[in-house]
Amino acid sequence: MKLVTPAVVAVGIVGIGLAGTPRLLSNFEFFEIRQVEVVGLRYLTPDRILDAARVDEAGNLFRGLGDVEDRIRNVPGVADVRLDRKLPGTLRIAIAELVPVAFVVGQEGLIPVDEYAQPLPYDPTASPLDLPIILRGDSALTMVLAEVRRTAPALFDLVDDASRDVSGGVVLTIGNRRVVLPEAATPDVVQSVVAVQRRILASEGDFEELDARYDGLVISRGDRS
Repeated sequence: MKLVTPAVVAVGIVGIGLAGTPRLLSNFEFFEIRQVEVVGLRYLTPDRILDAARVDEAGNLFRGLGDVEDRIRNVPGVADVRLDRKLPGTLRIAIAELVPVAFVVGQEGLIPVDEYAQPLPYDPTASPLDLPIILRGDSALTMVLAEVRRTAPALFDLVDDASRDVSGGVVLTIGNRRVVLPEAATPDVVQSVVAVQRRILASEGDFEELDARYDGLVISRGDRS
């Protein structure tokens, strides 16, 4: 009789691409979890993920990982999680975090929030954050900031604070300049603002305000060229 080691069994399963977790392999000590790698973190700590994961309850790379994934997914600040097996005994946990887009002024200090103005459990002292400040959790402001961050991260990095304009729109303060965007700012609108800003500054001009609330137009005010 030919003996087949656990390593050979594993290679065979991977090679033929069988779906699901082979129940047989969950009984082999060879596949016990001896090391855990946590990657993708910027704001949360590895300890927070490991405490939630409780990997020791699974014990084996082919046992109970669905429960581990569910527990991690429920950690505040986690947007997505993927578990990968690195045979014979390493579990790799890849985390995608919710992205902070602003600080809200709270009673006990600045609170990071996501694009829906929901508080995030990130410690600004442990993971330095440089974010625009808003006075309250207003999703109209945070969704505009999120679009700017996705479309023009260099512009986002310059924004000091965001507020509503009395005549409608969202005002981004950048030093002594203002950028006014519609509440439903699209990538095209943000890119247009960036293009106009670059053109003005490249010609050694300056401006006090760029107003992009008008369809297809970006109006420059306070030209100081």
